[in-house]
Amino acid sequence: MGFLYQCPSCQQELSGEASFAGQQVQCPYCQAAHVHPKSPDAAGSPLDEDGLGMGAGYEEEADEDPLGDPDAPVMGEAFGGGLGGGLGDDYDEGGEDEFGIGGEGTGMEESDGTLSIPCPKCGQVLPTPPEMLGEDAACPYCNEVMTLRKEDSLEYKKEREEYYRMKDEEFSRKALNWAITASILVGISLIGMFLFLIFA
Repeated sequence: MGFLYQCPSCQQELSGEASFAGQQVQCPYCQAAHVHPKSPDAAGSPLDEDGLGMGAGYEEEADEDPLGDPDAPVMGEAFGGGLGGGLGDDYDEGGEDEFGIGGEGTGMEESDGTLSIPCPKCGQVLPTPPEMLGEDAACPYCNEVMTLRKEDSLEYKKEREEYYRMKDEEFSRKALNWAITASILVGISLIGMFLFLIFA
């Protein structure tokens, strides 16, 4: 049964599952490692003042490894919600169908402006809220520290590709129109010269 709780580091609201209680997970917003709390409805679960079932020793265990285990489940991947249903398993390296460049679907692009930025080291795609652009963040898969930039996002690259594609098509249309116009003028000139020679 799912429930909501807050990340102890950045206070972002996260989706939880009772089956992940006690496991170490990472927040997809700030990458801080923490122990997944028990469901508030679970019998005998120690509740803190917020009623989220984190327990007395929660903060100490979470602070042991700020980057966490690279193999630990990431929130979007573990629970299939909120951030595109996972960071990497459903990502198509070609990117065309997944992000709507050559096919259907919008992929990991979120309606709230979340961007999909691939890690420069391992290539995993990280959902990035707009407010985190310009900040340094650690990849939850390989712990590579990178600066989150809009120019590195798949959405930005898609827009640039679409822009240059449209410019190329426009140039091709203009070149074709000029070629047709030049052919017509040459034809008219040849007909005029032919008639002149006949009636001269």
